[in-house]
Amino acid sequence: MESPVLRVLVPHLPGGRRPGRGRAWVAPHGGGGPVTATLESVLRRYLTDLVREGVVPGCALELSAPGRHISLRAGCGDVEAGVPVSARTRFAVYSVTKAVTALAALRLVADRALRLDGPVADHLPGWVDGSGGTVRLIHLLSHTAGFTYGSRQGPVAEAYRAAGFVRSAPEGVTGTALYRRFSMLPRLFPPGRAWSYSLASDVLGWVLTEVRGRPLREVLRAEVFEPLGMKDSSLMGDLDRGCPMAIVYRRGDPGGWQRAESAMLDWGSTTAPESGGAGLVTSAADLHGLARAFAEQPETFLPRELWQCCTTNHVPGGRDLRSGVLSPLPGRAQRHVGYGFGIAVVLPGAREQPDLPPGEVGWEGSAGSFFFAVPSRRLSVAFLTHTHPFGELPCWRDVHRLVHRHGHGR
Repeated sequence: MESPVLRVLVPHLPGGRRPGRGRAWVAPHGGGGPVTATLESVLRRYLTDLVREGVVPGCALELSAPGRHISLRAGCGDVEAGVPVSARTRFAVYSVTKAVTALAALRLVADRALRLDGPVADHLPGWVDGSGGTVRLIHLLSHTAGFTYGSRQGPVAEAYRAAGFVRSAPEGVTGTALYRRFSMLPRLFPPGRAWSYSLASDVLGWVLTEVRGRPLREVLRAEVFEPLGMKDSSLMGDLDRGCPMAIVYRRGDPGGWQRAESAMLDWGSTTAPESGGAGLVTSAADLHGLARAFAEQPETFLPRELWQCCTTNHVPGGRDLRSGVLSPLPGRAQRHVGYGFGIAVVLPGAREQPDLPPGEVGWEGSAGSFFFAVPSRRLSVAFLTHTHPFGELPCWRDVHRLVHRHGHGR
């Protein structure tokens, strides 16, 4: 179904056509010029309408393609104080963290401090694999370890909740006690047998902490933030009070925005566990820097073979996300979309879907922020907002349509 905001844009598209109807408009090869100006004006109008129609309180977008760059912002990061979204506004991007943690782990693989086939038990004291099979690093990276979230339904999720593992680790439990408690929980399936979106990236963060002997925030800073120039990025417990934060909001009743306090419990906390799966706070420029790394895949950051491994589908049997035991985030397309290391990977069968070019990679978080990149076109896009829950937001779908059918996707 087409979103109300996207319908508003129809008069502003070439020929007044809705994206996806009639002959798609294709950008010519080469530099920017009027093509870039047209795409930028459409995206600016889209962001403005998102805020004006009350879909989101504020948002930011960054896009790069060869010879072109677009940077846009709209609305407020702090609605009560009337503070607009700025270049320095930082957003909690939740599950986008998984891509950062995966890249940090691959950097350690490149340094031979970790092995993709190495057992997790080699690095986490107290970890018990049991009779279900050995959990290896590649299972954490690809979410094929058999873990889940305590926020899900079913007996395994109930066991997670009872042990304190809902969306992250329980507060106050660390080291050997933490690793043993988690490893003793039941699993949905033996490692490598299926795919399930889960706490695997949090476990991966524990591995990075143990291997480097430093807090996760320091490992991510050294392995990802500094090499990629992500100067405004940190974990939630390590916030720079001088940078404005985009408050996470939910829809109020009968209207307006109310703070989603439950989504901000760990902000600035010195006791909350560091989350490799959902703890990232970042700016639009920084998230776009991450997207651009996936688009350009610099070998100064990772060897080519590790980039290729990261962006390859690891869902068992080469299947797409529809086969997963637990479906991923609500706004995510699943048909012809697999999962690499911390990111979704669009499969060759998606050629019939013009909004999903094969080879595209990216992911999104539970307050609506996302990034995607098409390496073959050196296209990178980052969109940030702060609305919880985000399941009905049209942004992921709409931005894909506007970018891929209106200038830089083909």
